[in-house]
Amino acid sequence: MRTGRITTEGCSCYHVMSHLVAGTPRLDGTQKEKFRSIMRGYETFCGLHVMTYNVLGSHFHVLLEVPERQDVSEEEVICRMRAIYSPAQVRERLAQWGLWRRMNNEKRVQQDLDSMRRRMYDLSEYMKLVKQCFSQWYNRTTGRRGTLWEDRFKSIVVEGNDHALSTIAAYIVRLAPITGHSVATVPV
Repeated sequence: MRTGRITTEGCSCYHVMSHLVAGTPRLDGTQKEKFRSIMRGYETFCGLHVMTYNVLGSHFHVLLEVPERQDVSEEEVICRMRAIYSPAQVRERLAQWGLWRRMNNEKRVQQDLDSMRRRMYDLSEYMKLVKQCFSQWYNRTTGRRGTLWEDRFKSIVVEGNDHALSTIAAYIVRLAPITGHSVATVPV
């Protein structure tokens, strides 16, 4: 039986990591860039902040700030949708809302908006979306089938002062020169 993920109230920082399933070929530069692109798109959609990250051949590390949940207006939901959906998909969703509203079904519009809002400001939802989207892209482009990631992602709450954040960020960044893989840093 799974144990519950440790989270904290309010704004929190997490060191998150996940490994590819054994036997999966190492990620190449194009695949790492696609992972980065998906990670950044969902960062915007979910309202989180990637402080630093490193995508290696067989796994990734992310230092992630998860703000306290906030109210998100319909206009903001639409802006955030543009980070993960194509313009055609956004137009289609807006057209559907317009149709529901013309049919006096505002309740259905609000249910759809609430469904999107529930995915925001949530570590588990963010990681599920990133890993799922990348897995689908990876399997489609490589002709592979099945799960891509081992187990659940691992997360460690980074508590304390700025020194703790800086230490974890330095650890994540330090992996890059050894491996020669993509990394980005944002001052903490």
